[in-house]
Amino acid sequence: MLAVTNIWHVLNLRSTPFFQDALEPGNTVSSPLSLFVGRQREAATILSDRRIAAQPDRHPGAPGVGKTTPVNYIKAELTANGYIADANPIGVVSAATAEHLLLNILTSVHDAPVVRDETLANLEAMRNVRQLLAVERSRTFNVNLGLPHFATAGMGAGQQRHTGPGALTVQPHRLLRALREIAVDHPQTPGVLIHLDNLENASEADQQRAAQMIGDLRDTTLMLEGFHFLLVGTDDAIRAVVAGQEQLRSVFHNPGPLAPLTEAELDELLEARYEHLRLDSARGWIAPVEPAGVHSLYRLFRGNVRGTLHALNEAAKVLVGHGAQPTDPMTEAKMTPVLAVIYAQRMSADLTSPELGLVRNMVTRALHTGFTRADVVKALATTQKHASETFSSLRRKGSLVDAETVRASRGRPAQSYHLTAPPRIAFGLSGA
Repeated sequence: MLAVTNIWHVLNLRSTPFFQDALEPGNTVSSPLSLFVGRQREAATILSDRRIAAQPDRHPGAPGVGKTTPVNYIKAELTANGYIADANPIGVVSAATAEHLLLNILTSVHDAPVVRDETLANLEAMRNVRQLLAVERSRTFNVNLGLPHFATAGMGAGQQRHTGPGALTVQPHRLLRALREIAVDHPQTPGVLIHLDNLENASEADQQRAAQMIGDLRDTTLMLEGFHFLLVGTDDAIRAVVAGQEQLRSVFHNPGPLAPLTEAELDELLEARYEHLRLDSARGWIAPVEPAGVHSLYRLFRGNVRGTLHALNEAAKVLVGHGAQPTDPMTEAKMTPVLAVIYAQRMSADLTSPELGLVRNMVTRALHTGFTRADVVKALATTQKHASETFSSLRRKGSLVDAETVRASRGRPAQSYHLTAPPRIAFGLSGA
């Protein structure tokens, strides 16, 4: 049997520093929160007593910019200061109705104090929550409503009671108020933080449904004293869900979108990871990539940290620990041809021939950033119908994203677009 060599050991690193997992509290090995870099100002804004005490927050940012780690940091800081927070976020778009979103919130508020004190699971209100969830899960067994599993502590307590058809519209709100007393009043905690997430995964139709669901819970749930809601999603999703409804704009405070990390902050992030993963404490680590190469990729990914780290990890599988000088850092010149092959192969697998041809022609004609559908129709002599259909498909497959601004075309507003980094890398565009 051949021994498997860890390529990172030649650089005095335990494993890859280019992992894309969000940093988590309690994870001291692979992705600890001690590696949190570059979001202190935004986190401090939300953590300030005035913000937390006043109203819930919405937490927008571009895809891949790094929203989950700051949220985990905020939850850890609040927990350290006496707040109760469930480690698991609630996926808004996974709920079928406002009632089922409320059931998910009930689960979160049930689980958070139980993790801190298992004996609370034996209280009547806690048993009633579990019974209600069990009944609803059984009643809708053949329909996927996204109902979560609740904490296992005390699961054997209580005798299951079946509720009538109208119970769902009455019981959850009463139980939520009872849980508030258990989680906030009885232990004298500052409050409970409830993390609503996954808005970036919502289509336009899902965003409208999510807005309606959250709006329906405004008075009975969102405004309940002692509960603090953190709503997380992309800028577009937050705008669609919150900004379009007056009743939600008056509830959720907007601390502003997360700006991409600066290149200096990205360097700091990687150096913190190198130090954390140092294999032999008596020797220094060797950086696996030159900063200039990181910066070039980061510009191609337009501040998408997750995408940049993924690209670095893919290049490292081919380049790190190999060649005549296995400890030499990766450079832009070395990574470019490797990544071009990788992303070209993936695009060939993911895109149809017409889609692939359109993307290739767009890059050739320098239509890779800030272009409209009309620009593509004119430059490539295609039809508006074909461009519209292909654009929709490319957006779904992640090769095309909306630009930050909408520019005018022939006097009418027209949406601008960017090609994402993978097709640009596949066809040889530089991030310089």
